[in-house]
Amino acid sequence: MNDRPTRICLVSAELAPFSGGGAGVYAAHMARALAGSGAEVHLLTTPHQKLDSRAERLFPGVRIHTHDPSTGDFAFPAYHCPPMRRAMSVYQALKPLHDEHRFDIIETPDIRAEGYFLFRARRAMGLFEDCVLSVRVHTPGAVLYDRHGRSWYNRSDAVVEHMERTVLAEADILLSPSAAAIAEIERVLPGVRREGRPEAVTPNPFPSRPAPPRADGPTMLLCVGRIERLKGQHLLVAAAIELLDKGHDFSVLLAGADSVTGPLRASMRDTIAKTIPGRWRDRFVFLGPVDPPTVRRLLSRATALVAPSLWDNFPYSVLEAMGAATPVIASDAGGIPEMITDREHGLLFASGDASALRDAIETLIEDTELQSALSAAGPARARELADPQAAATKALDAYAPLLKPAEPRRSAPAVTQRRLCVVIPYFNMGELTDQTLASLAKQTRQPDEVVLVNDGSTDPASLDWLDRTARRNTHHLPLRVVHTDNAGVASARNTGVARTDSPLVFPLDADDLLAPDAIEKLEAALDRNPGAAYATPLIASFRKD
Repeated sequence: MNDRPTRICLVSAELAPFSGGGAGVYAAHMARALAGSGAEVHLLTTPHQKLDSRAERLFPGVRIHTHDPSTGDFAFPAYHCPPMRRAMSVYQALKPLHDEHRFDIIETPDIRAEGYFLFRARRAMGLFEDCVLSVRVHTPGAVLYDRHGRSWYNRSDAVVEHMERTVLAEADILLSPSAAAIAEIERVLPGVRREGRPEAVTPNPFPSRPAPPRADGPTMLLCVGRIERLKGQHLLVAAAIELLDKGHDFSVLLAGADSVTGPLRASMRDTIAKTIPGRWRDRFVFLGPVDPPTVRRLLSRATALVAPSLWDNFPYSVLEAMGAATPVIASDAGGIPEMITDREHGLLFASGDASALRDAIETLIEDTELQSALSAAGPARARELADPQAAATKALDAYAPLLKPAEPRRSAPAVTQRRLCVVIPYFNMGELTDQTLASLAKQTRQPDEVVLVNDGSTDPASLDWLDRTARRNTHHLPLRVVHTDNAGVASARNTGVARTDSPLVFPLDADDLLAPDAIEKLEAALDRNPGAAYATPLIASFRKD
């Protein structure tokens, strides 16, 4: 490092106020906080409506960059799921940005692993080695699945878990707003924590506002968050019904989008609504998604904010309620006890226990002195937890020992070339494979032998092409054609491998086209990772037309 300001790039597809949940709120507030602390801050996000016209006002001093994973090569059907497509778009955008700006730190979120290909590129090609690659912990999908009591629904879920596991395991440092979140990740994804790898608990910044005047009115409980099993609204409704039956007079407002986390992927809102007896239907209001100004208005009217989560990391709804001087009743799940001391900053109850929640609600609505005490304590606690400048300072302090001295860019290490054989299974491909051989002939690292295995082709045109290729070898490759009975592509590959004693084998499909430096990069990746058994390239699909 020289005397210039620390140069940091935050990556987040979500960005408040334009989209997203907690990750987008964090990215917006942290970008502003870091810029206010004197750092040179860049923010890489996806295109958002009106971002260009509002960026300067919303993010003073922050350089905004966008990438669009729905355009160009990213539109090819070459990705297992949208998060993988987005992660590749992040990588392609950050390569030139890092070349231009030489970031000291690149921070990406754990959720949906937006930095996945940055870590793959560092390991395989040595890119981004001159900066700190950091992961900010929100709550990865594997933890959410575990806490929802379900496994993957499909291959996309499995791929995202692999991606999230990779970034969490390979990050230079993990930053989390709660110690509980890091412990939970280790419980669900054992092995991602590395001995000696730094982990830091640094707060999510959240600017305080003057607490609005408390509005007098009937008793009202407010719950803000997506209507899903993990957020625990079903517990709140069950507890409230018991209290209404006892004669208490209040209403419950639930603000948040619906989800399909009910039984058999049913609507959670509908699942909860069906449990409400007709006599109390008018006491429960599902508001749907609400914007931040509406949340603030609701908080000024609420007797309490109820956060009945079965798991949560560092919920913004709790922070905002405390900042608005609204008493909080919250479960003791996850990182919430790191935010609230029971009966000092709010009331805590045992997570998942509707009876304990009922008792906490009853205690609060019957004790106006307790309401006043919690209301008075909230704003100071919110500032203590999430002051933006303090949050930025703690994050930069956590990064400081990892910052790397400025050095001239080094050339890539020399590759130790070993004998390499390319094995191509072939079955009735006609002349299409001629293009494959042509791309092989253009490699910057030429193969030492090419074994083309004819897996019992029956098509006359294909057999004719094989015969001509074996005789003429127009691409001047070290080519051998081997004939076997048809047994399938895997058997054909194994036949080719058995015909060579080369220590490196590159299986290549008969309809693949290679980038000119494909083999060179794959061999270099193996040299960079001596313990690796194989290296594999990314692919892009295409059509003949």
